Amino acid sequence: MKVVLDNIIFAIQRMGGISVVWYEMIRRALTDVADASFISFEPNDNILGNELPLPRERVCHRNARFAKIAELLPAMFSCG
Repeated sequence: MKVVLDNIIFAIQRMGGISVVWYEMIRRALTDVADASFISFEPNDNILGNELPLPRERVCHRNARFAKIAELLPAMFSCG
């Protein structure tokens, strides 16, 4: 099963709250989910989000200012 995780919370929030919960979920997904891909948004000033060791080949970068989820999901599969 392919899992795509949207990390926009790291572009919205600098630290605390839901970004801590999301960080823990992503950290666990990196070890437990073999086919997980990630959508990361710029700018990302989140302290925890920048500490995640996301594999470069499984990350698609987007600009948070222009994000529309309906447009991102099909693009994820063509992201290089």
